[in-house]
Amino acid sequence: MDSCNEEEVPMRLHSAVEYLLHSHSDQLRSIILSPDPKLHYPLFVDYAELMDADPPLARLVFANPTDYLRFFDQAAILAHKRVLKDMVSHEKGVEKKFIHVRFNVCGSPLEFPETFPTIGRVRVKHRGILLTLKGTVIRSGAVKMYEGQRTYQCKKCKHMFPLYPELETRNSITLPSICPSQRSNPCEGTKFLCVENTTVCHDYQEIKLQESTQVLGVGVIPRLILVILQDDLVDIVKAGDDVIITGILTAKWSPDLKDVRCDLDPILIANHVRKTNEMKLEIDIPDDVAMKFKQFWLDFRDTPLKGRNTILQGICPQVFGLFTVKLAVALTLIGGVQHVDASGTKIRGESHLLLVGDPGEWMLEAGALVLADGGLCCIDEFDSMREHDRATIHEAMEQQTISVAKAGLVTTLSTRTIVFGATNPKGHYDPDQHAKQEKLILEKLSLIDESLESNGLEGFN
Repeated sequence: MDSCNEEEVPMRLHSAVEYLLHSHSDQLRSIILSPDPKLHYPLFVDYAELMDADPPLARLVFANPTDYLRFFDQAAILAHKRVLKDMVSHEKGVEKKFIHVRFNVCGSPLEFPETFPTIGRVRVKHRGILLTLKGTVIRSGAVKMYEGQRTYQCKKCKHMFPLYPELETRNSITLPSICPSQRSNPCEGTKFLCVENTTVCHDYQEIKLQESTQVLGVGVIPRLILVILQDDLVDIVKAGDDVIITGILTAKWSPDLKDVRCDLDPILIANHVRKTNEMKLEIDIPDDVAMKFKQFWLDFRDTPLKGRNTILQGICPQVFGLFTVKLAVALTLIGGVQHVDASGTKIRGESHLLLVGDPGEWMLEAGALVLADGGLCCIDEFDSMREHDRATIHEAMEQQTISVAKAGLVTTLSTRTIVFGATNPKGHYDPDQHAKQEKLILEKLSLIDESLESNGLEGFN
């Protein structure tokens, strides 16, 4: 992983400024013409274009995004100041304080499984690089505010420097051990003061992203990951949205609890968010399938209702009749088209259906005693039966039949079977009290065996 030294930073910062001025001057001009100087503005950059224009800089953004995304934000501020300076006097531009470069990696060399994994395949090796995840937002938290920057001053040399919170330590700020001044005569001060009124606060929101079920096998549980949205990214997605998120994978310590192991929870700090809800409507239908649809309706162009009936005949063909119900089910599955009327009211295209009716299967399902007719029925935990089951088994053991009156059916089923039961004594064992069972059932048992342990020897009475 590339590290950024002090000599490299100004050169890379200059390269980023020149790239933004050359390729994104229109976006910079649009940001300058926006009236509110306190808002956070996004500046969108395609990673593929950066790779073509400056490959070394693009590789640094991928390998060390924590530092170089911040450098690009600084470069955007410097670039917009130069554009503002060059603007003609009649254009009312406003200098901005917060511009964030958002990298879109879709369609770039980074769109391969190693940097575009499923959420379930995210591992430690992905930590610290520019990572892209795809999934569905299942939970969207409230927008909060957090302290994103604080300025300190060295007591000895009066050098001022910014410090940023560390998400791994729950947004705590760690002071340096020595003054970070890079003057010709380095300062060795170790005491620092927080400069008043220099705190920079940011909007902050947490969402939970779940991997898409389309990429999972049968029976595989979809995985989740916590995603952090900041500044202009907050409140742009809601629960249920399908998204592609590019960001930095890091970890956050779980709360400290005594005698409990500390765990790291993976989180993704988002840099770019793209909603893909609209992409779901773009279904790629093969040409041969499309031709079959066209040919089907050409055959019924004079009698379209017959074509409709042919389709309905293919819906649950094992169910006889119920034409109206099948038509209602088909229309509900197909749905309609969402539209907005002249007043701005959104009309949904999805329909809902409730079917009300009697059960279609007027039949009995044999239970254990009926299936054991002519054989043996083994019952464990004999003492745990419900009151209703006790009455039923009493009839089965005495009369060797079971009477059924359910759903309009009244009948008697044969239960000519041997009942083999096993139970546990309740509490302290009393040889005079065999088990916690009703007397009527015990009377039907021809034999009761007691398994006892006496002086370490096991035997039967």
